[in-house]
Amino acid sequence: MSTLERAFSTFVSSFIGAILLSGAFNTKAADVALFAAASAALAVVTAAIRSLTPPAGGTSTDEKILDVVTRVGLTLVQTFTAAFVTNTAGATHFSDWRAGALAGLAAVVTALKGTGVIKLLGGTGATPASLLRISGS
Repeated sequence: MSTLERAFSTFVSSFIGAILLSGAFNTKAADVALFAAASAALAVVTAAIRSLTPPAGGTSTDEKILDVVTRVGLTLVQTFTAAFVTNTAGATHFSDWRAGALAGLAAVVTALKGTGVIKLLGGTGATPASLLRISGS
């Protein structure tokens, strides 16, 4: 369930960033959705790889901040890779700087989400990476 939530979150972050830049980049809605879907698919792959050696899952504020930083970094890599893959496949037309801008904006949305979760749900067992509660918390 957590993987689905993370994939959805990555899709939303990527989609928001791409929609915000679609006018400036002259990008069609279908290209935006394809880019966001590719980002979400990479989030599923990343979650599967990370599940092989799951993090400690601590609940202290420092561990949650580290989780936000990790999520932001992963979002940056996933969305840049998704922009590169969709561009290489000929489905979209993102130059390197546009791919970087899309990835950066998606990472900002992820950082805002994670920070908001820490502030709003700090002691409830939710993590910045996933709004789902950790079982046993």
